[in-house]
Amino acid sequence: MDTDIDWEIARLITSQVPLPGEKNWFKRPYYEGKDRIVKEPYCFACHDDTNVAALKRCSRCEVAWYCGRQCQKKDIRHHRELCNQITEGRELTELVAIPFRQFIDSGESDHAENYVGREDGGFNGDEGFQNCLRARSDLASMYWDAAYESEVKEVCLRAHFHCVELMKFDAAFDVTTRIRLPFILLYLNRDDEAYAFIRYWLKVEDYTDPVYNKRKSWHGRSEGGDRPIPFELNCRFNDIFEECTKLEELTLLAPYLMVLIIIKLRIIASHEAVAAVLRYTFTETACKKIQQVGPVVREMLAGSGVSIQRQQLERLFDRMEVDHPSIIDDLLECEFISERRKALDLDEDFLEQYPFPINITLANGLRLLYRVPGADDILRQRN
Repeated sequence: MDTDIDWEIARLITSQVPLPGEKNWFKRPYYEGKDRIVKEPYCFACHDDTNVAALKRCSRCEVAWYCGRQCQKKDIRHHRELCNQITEGRELTELVAIPFRQFIDSGESDHAENYVGREDGGFNGDEGFQNCLRARSDLASMYWDAAYESEVKEVCLRAHFHCVELMKFDAAFDVTTRIRLPFILLYLNRDDEAYAFIRYWLKVEDYTDPVYNKRKSWHGRSEGGDRPIPFELNCRFNDIFEECTKLEELTLLAPYLMVLIIIKLRIIASHEAVAAVLRYTFTETACKKIQQVGPVVREMLAGSGVSIQRQQLERLFDRMEVDHPSIIDDLLECEFISERRKALDLDEDFLEQYPFPINITLANGLRLLYRVPGADDILRQRN
């Protein structure tokens, strides 16, 4: 094959160049099944990202970067409110935890124990400990607001860390955190973990499951680090209806179903992108001289299970519409605000217009859904 042709194929596969001659799915940039939100820091004032190493981070909140003092001053009106909130939230979280870092429980031991770090979740019944949880919950929300607006990986990781820390102590304390965490995992392109997280909590809600029945804490299942729920590689391809047999009977599923729908859309879109590249390769390049391998490749793609993923996607939509018959219309109506940068603005809009849990589902999942190539086409076809 000609060397120039080799480079052209490689460029099409690896770069963000639209594929020629395709429609719908295939006229879009090549898609790898990942969200583009996760990226390196940039100047929040001038948006320059050419020299990341030279950027200066805000010393107070540590979630904003600038080229220098001039850019920082330029952005101060926009950044001040969130900066103050995060700074105060961090200080409060540390302050309310102090009494429990050296708490002595005379009924159990005669030496100081760190209740904030204990594996059983600490002294959950104490009012002061509830204040610890509340402060951590608020801080996690602040970091998420900052991550949603900035689209910087490091800030998203901070939101993820505080969500996990809160759930380690009491997963039932704040339902918003438990709903938001799998969406954060999707933004970090950790789809297998998001699937495993949902599978775990759907089984928690299944009161007949002897293993998961009403487990409120992750402790005892953690292998350390920030991945407390074990997951298998490529488990995102699994069928949740087979693994959670009581799914049809559970309620308030909208957020989890939305995460699963986005996962399936990503799988299908990445498969279609590969198929488009191969079609282009066989028809528009020197590879057309070896067309005999085309049927073999098509057979391989057909055997990769994408048809099964489509069936799972349809079933997820069906289940969503059982609880919320207008969900497709709601998603289509909200498309024009899917790229709105401020999470707080979205929360206010959705809280006023939609009931729980649809409001929190749209606020956290709308942008993720519409960033998957072809998602809008699928919604319109279903509508």
